[in-house]
Amino acid sequence: MPILFCQTCGKDVFKSPSEVYKRTFCSRECKSTYFKGKPRKDKQKRVTLICHHCGKEYQVIQSKSQRSKYCSKECKEPGLITLICQYCGKEYYRNRYASKNSHYCSRKCQNASLVGRPSPQLAHRITLYCKFCKLPFQVSFSYADIKKYCSSQCRRKDNEGKTLVCKGCKREFHVTPSQFNRKYCSYDCFSTNSFIIKSSLEGILELSFPECIEYIGNGKFWITFSNGRKKCPDFVVKNKKGKYTKYVIEAHGDYWHAGEDEQELINLYAEVGYKCLVLWESEVKNDLPNVLTKIANFIGQPTWQLKLF
Repeated sequence: MPILFCQTCGKDVFKSPSEVYKRTFCSRECKSTYFKGKPRKDKQKRVTLICHHCGKEYQVIQSKSQRSKYCSKECKEPGLITLICQYCGKEYYRNRYASKNSHYCSRKCQNASLVGRPSPQLAHRITLYCKFCKLPFQVSFSYADIKKYCSSQCRRKDNEGKTLVCKGCKREFHVTPSQFNRKYCSYDCFSTNSFIIKSSLEGILELSFPECIEYIGNGKFWITFSNGRKKCPDFVVKNKKGKYTKYVIEAHGDYWHAGEDEQELINLYAEVGYKCLVLWESEVKNDLPNVLTKIANFIGQPTWQLKLF
């Protein structure tokens, strides 16, 4: 590492090779001493102005020439207006534009003067009662339909959790606030007791039509329509050898398929040589014997062989 000499005091200074060609100083004091009294080289041009108070000439950079009026702070203060702080009583200075709305010498005095003063917004508030502690509290009109608790502590204590009764097994189970709409204690109770059309039909068809109908709604078999659309049917009818036939069954839920025209789906299957039977959730739930008869007529099986429920 090159050794150089301080240009002010002459001490040895260690510099990296990239800083050899710069001016060398051992400290900030030596640098300020070196440049003291020398003409300053500004990157911006300086403009000469006349002070509005003392009349002396002074120089400023060109970007500040339009708003500069005084040569120093001592000359600027006489051009200011003297005001008295309404809180602490001290004198402070503001220009004639800011003096119209200025009442305090600092932000600290302004905040201190507002402590204990009633807010103008309190006049537009209403009184409610906390859902947990039953104590009164005030809110604005815009929050009257939303606010139910006086504080976050009351809301947290009231929403720590609730004990519900399972709709399936009738056992009690604990839930968090985000699960208050739960009806079953576990997925096993949900799948066993709730009505899910596809899972219910799958078990019914296995008992009523053994080895004749297979559930393929899990993506096992796909059919491509004439318009390029692909569809995975819910059930397919098999022949005696166990191979898939051109007969398919679609199970439609009343919620997810509401407003759909089943004839359009039947026509799409017919264009590619398939026959389709559409079963609705309400049919299976309310009139199961009629549904089984309809399936038997669709696949060509005698109705006296059916196992009705």
